[in-house]
Amino acid sequence: MKKVMGILLASTLILGACGHHQDSAKKESTSHKKKENDNEELNEELKEFKSKKNMDIKIKGDTIVSDKFEAKIKEPFIINEKDEKKKYIAFKMEITAKKDDKDLNPSSISHDYINITQDDKNTVNKLRDGYLLSDKKYKDWTEHNQDQIKKGKTAQAMFIYELRGDGNINLNVHKYSEDKTVDSKSFKYSKLKTEDFSHRAETREEVEKKEKEFEEEYKKNKNERKKKKSKKMTIVL
Repeated sequence: MKKVMGILLASTLILGACGHHQDSAKKESTSHKKKENDNEELNEELKEFKSKKNMDIKIKGDTIVSDKFEAKIKEPFIINEKDEKKKYIAFKMEITAKKDDKDLNPSSISHDYINITQDDKNTVNKLRDGYLLSDKKYKDWTEHNQDQIKKGKTAQAMFIYELRGDGNINLNVHKYSEDKTVDSKSFKYSKLKTEDFSHRAETREEVEKKEKEFEEEYKKNKNERKKKKSKKMTIVL
């Protein structure tokens, strides 16, 4: 009996050891696959980073030319923001994608490859991104700033920067993740046209438009009611 119990105990221990070995092997295999996947993702990211970093970029005439995109620079202009009493430089661009890249959109292009500076008496000042409280006036140029541009297709874009004086403005292009300017195009402040902008005025115009539409609708309904009433009276008579 003791011999039988010993055999059963030994069998249980062997089976338990086998099961533990199988679980360990399974976990090791899963861990190995995860590590391989992580390495593949890392390699892809490094490959993409190197591709962006090594990409040639320059300004040819009024166009920013690179391996991934071309951006035609429309004539820049000054936005005179009347509510906050600030001035901005605005660049309208028509951007064409040369490659299919989910990360290629106007906003990423402006942040990854472009910076704007302005000449001062003693310094060259880097301009910060500007922001308008409402973009209804420029909606056609700003609505696709965050959207991917399809390969071979063109999207309109507009970028604005807060001015720091009335010195000349420089549009500089640089390689990905680098600040060193590769090419530059300058614009004389005195030669740029100015457009006034006021969010308050825009809002007021919108309210006045709604009020006018309501008034016209009210008059229309009132006239229709009068006609119906007149028609009923005619039938009674």
